[in-house]
Amino acid sequence: MLVQAYQRRENAPLEPLEVHVTGLCYRRLQGTWFVLLQRRAADRALYPNLLEGCGGRLHPGETFKEGVFRHFATELGVKVIVLETHDFYEINCPEGLIQGVRFLCTYMGEVDKASFDVAMGWHMREVVVGMNDQLFIPGVKAKVLAWFDELSVKNEAA
Repeated sequence: MLVQAYQRRENAPLEPLEVHVTGLCYRRLQGTWFVLLQRRAADRALYPNLLEGCGGRLHPGETFKEGVFRHFATELGVKVIVLETHDFYEINCPEGLIQGVRFLCTYMGEVDKASFDVAMGWHMREVVVGMNDQLFIPGVKAKVLAWFDELSVKNEAA
């Protein structure tokens, strides 16, 4: 049989689903935009030693934006504004496909000490352009550069 019988949501068993959220945080200093990048730890199962923004699993009952805000605050000690601009990504791992939502964020300030000791830093567009693509989680460098361009256009229009 090609088509399974329709089963209402209320009658179907709840299946576990892992969803990730991430953000790319930008700040403007003296007219120049910078992006915050962190290097993943060497012992991480997914993408060890590669550059990313900040994110991870979405907790039950948490909105996408709350998840992004929580990850920046707890992992990097950074307070962000999570904007509406977003895109979707997928992580192929041995356990299966993980769906993710990535948000554009802007820097608001520091919060209490971060819970992780990570290598992170602010980089302007020209520096990111010169970085080897292999240093980034696949797709991240292209998105970083696209959102640099989007912020520059919005800034010029304002």
